[in-house]
Amino acid sequence: MAKYTVNGTTYWDNNEWMNYKFPQVFDEIAALAGKNYKVVLGTASLAAATLHIDVGVQNLAYDKVVGVVFTADDWATVQTAYGTYTWTMKSGIEVWDVTAAVGLATEVKFAIFYRA
Repeated sequence: MAKYTVNGTTYWDNNEWMNYKFPQVFDEIAALAGKNYKVVLGTASLAAATLHIDVGVQNLAYDKVVGVVFTADDWATVQTAYGTYTWTMKSGIEVWDVTAAVGLATEVKFAIFYRA
């Protein structure tokens, strides 16, 4: 059964007495990625002169490269940082960790890449 409120009015919906069935999600990245995405951003943070990114990827091949291209000067220059495999979630999505030193940068833009 679903409950939702629109313009102050609350509605209940039981799918015509069939109730709703949602697929089981084993982990948060699977919930974000679903089955259609090959790569998804898990988390990203910038602290202590280090960019830290967790990336979730579908295991499409044994040999793969995961990383980010990033900039601290609005794409005037770019650098590349490669990820390392950390673990596989119950859903089968692999989690890769990417870290990069960014010096005194207070804003970093990045693009994730995944080659299988």
